Amino acid sequence: MWIDENLTWDPSEYGGVNITTVKPSDVWLPDISLYENAQKEFINFQETFIMVSPNGEMDWYFPATVTSLCKVDITYFPYDVQRCNVTFGPWSYMKHMVDFQLSRHSDTTMDLFHQNDVWVLQHSVGQTLDKELCCDNRTWSAITYQITIRRMSLFYTKTVVLPALLFTMLMTIVCWLHPASGEKVTLAVSNLLALILFQQLVADRMPPSGETTSILVDFFISMIAMCGVEVFCAIAVLRIYHMGGQTELPHFLRRLMLYGPVLSLYNGKRTKEILKTQQANHE
Repeated sequence: MWIDENLTWDPSEYGGVNITTVKPSDVWLPDISLYENAQKEFINFQETFIMVSPNGEMDWYFPATVTSLCKVDITYFPYDVQRCNVTFGPWSYMKHMVDFQLSRHSDTTMDLFHQNDVWVLQHSVGQTLDKELCCDNRTWSAITYQITIRRMSLFYTKTVVLPALLFTMLMTIVCWLHPASGEKVTLAVSNLLALILFQQLVADRMPPSGETTSILVDFFISMIAMCGVEVFCAIAVLRIYHMGGQTELPHFLRRLMLYGPVLSLYNGKRTKEILKTQQANHE
């Protein structure tokens, strides 16, 4: 909405006409551009009529399609929340020529937003600001809207997160499996291959980003590394089991397997004794 002093009249002199419509090509239009534009045409709008009031107030409502750039942070994918700034302002007119202000009547509304299956629009906040886009200290008046959208994570929870937790549970089952069963290494290797395959499938669904990495990627890398160590440990356990006590264990392995748990148990008992002594002295 803006005021055009050249389009004013007295309704009593024109049969009580208090509103009329004109074509956009017949009057002056504000130079509106999207600064974060990502397509060839800056703003693709339809040539709808402009409603003109007797005081020269121009109301122009038109449907438009814009494509904006937005920096995406996928650290908490698929539970991420994205905040995108959309800035509208003049491309040629400086602030002393055209001063952009938020509407006095109403701001952005989410009533016309069509819900989709990927994003949920949480809120949108607009503010007026001054931008210096060129040399010679020239200032442009613009309006920036911060749009907050949240990814719908139910699909990813069922297809990515829950299967990943089940694979993690399978890793613990390998440790419980008795060496005499003969399937300890087979289960560990199968779990490792399944994790690698599932990680590739998840990577294909994730949005690519060179600046941030999702916690799911770090989780799968950790799980694959732990599963590889588990395969090595399963082989070592089977090797020791099939020795039958005829071959002496290496000194470092015997110290790791026997002295480590005993030392931990001793430290735990020693800590309890010290606490009891301190409590008795305090009493």
